[in-house]
Amino acid sequence: FEQMMLQHHQYIEFYDYPKMVHDFPIYPIRQSHKAIKQIAKSIDEDVTQNN
Repeated sequence: FEQMMLQHHQYIEFYDYPKMVHDFPIYPIRQSHKAIKQIAKSIDEDVTQNN
């Protein structure tokens, strides 16, 4: 998916979490806390850039 987006000149922030299911951020596990922080940071940066 990441390569396809880059080939079409679409910006993407891709974070790979090996051995994690696609919805792991909703589970109460250590790795989900890091993922949620990355998601929030990406949203905050996007909002800041577009204002």
